[in-house]
Amino acid sequence: MGDNIRLLSGNYYFKDFVLTIESLKILLEILSKFSQKLSTKFVFYIETEDKKFIETTEITDIVNNPNSANKKILTLGIEVCKLDSADSTYKKIKDWRDWIVRIVFFKKGDPKVKFSITAIDPEWSKLLTNEIQPQIERTLKTKCISLWHILFFFFLIFALFQSLFLKFSFYDIFPKLIVPLIKYFPFILFFIGTIYISNASRKKFSWFTNFFGPESIFLWGDEVNVLTHKEQLRKTILISTVLAFIINVIANLYFFTLISN
Repeated sequence: MGDNIRLLSGNYYFKDFVLTIESLKILLEILSKFSQKLSTKFVFYIETEDKKFIETTEITDIVNNPNSANKKILTLGIEVCKLDSADSTYKKIKDWRDWIVRIVFFKKGDPKVKFSITAIDPEWSKLLTNEIQPQIERTLKTKCISLWHILFFFFLIFALFQSLFLKFSFYDIFPKLIVPLIKYFPFILFFIGTIYISNASRKKFSWFTNFFGPESIFLWGDEVNVLTHKEQLRKTILISTVLAFIINVIANLYFFTLISN
């Protein structure tokens, strides 16, 4: 591969990812296979939540990162760089060094993953792309919480509280004119939410999606236990809310049947 004009190609991915040590190693194996006949060196870099930047040529420095609270990995980059023919070292300024393949994972922001190749040989680029893209796509989450899921979840909560609220006599403290408004508040809320949601984006509900998912994550270090705890808590909250709503509906139907008889 000489100093001719290169072809720049690649892809952007906007779905959240779960990058494990195993999936990272698979990507590196593919890159190694395609670059073994070239004069190259791998360069890795990460940016963390506490605004630290680490660059290394050893993958162990990346996977051994504790990835702990307030120091979570936010960005991880993998570059296959051409070696300088004179001293066989890589250029340390990442924006200027001579890379031929770059894969960057972003925990926050869009796109979530950037894959780029700059190479003279189009066939080499095509073969590498065909083999590595499916492995990148395997790290992506196929199921995502939509705005409609968010709206439905809040509708269940408000409907549950509204129904319980009307079962007790203290709602009589409100003027009779607004009691119907309180009674049908969940439906009004659902209607307003439907209108709002048509012009909204998931970013406006990032506080919700950060907890209930999906979220991009570098799954090693402390993040393994954090994700396990989050998933258990998410299931408990969702199951409890749905069960409470179902029990409430059954109770309402039972009381309605008694009154009718």
